[in-house]
Amino acid sequence: MAGRGATRRLAYSVSGRPGLSVTFAERSSRTYHLLGRAAGAHGSLRFTPAAGAAGRRTIVAIVSDDGVQRETVTVASYRAPAPVTPTRVRDLRVARHGRRLRIGFGTATGASSYLLTLRTSDRRRLLRLIGRARHTR
Repeated sequence: MAGRGATRRLAYSVSGRPGLSVTFAERSSRTYHLLGRAAGAHGSLRFTPAAGAAGRRTIVAIVSDDGVQRETVTVASYRAPAPVTPTRVRDLRVARHGRRLRIGFGTATGASSYLLTLRTSDRRRLLRLIGRARHTR
């Protein structure tokens, strides 16, 4: 097991016969995530820890014989990092053009998409999923 933060690498060495396959998964009290299947007798799998709480995770090897699960073996463990919480957006800009608004903003570190919530003077809430764009009308 190597790596830190969001990039990890699991090196493996598998000995076996035809029909035997090994799949790796990470596991914790509330998380289960398949990492990949062993391809060949030696190799490594690069993976990103699954979303979830920080803490100890175990890596298990699921051994199957001709498609039937034979055993599950714990092969490694590591401490997963805490989830990344996005920062606030920077450089918010609002321009009014008649009855329309043009809203733009800078990036927020750690954000994969943006959801705009607008509250009108009559207390209505308007929601709009912007996605990756950083401006809307």
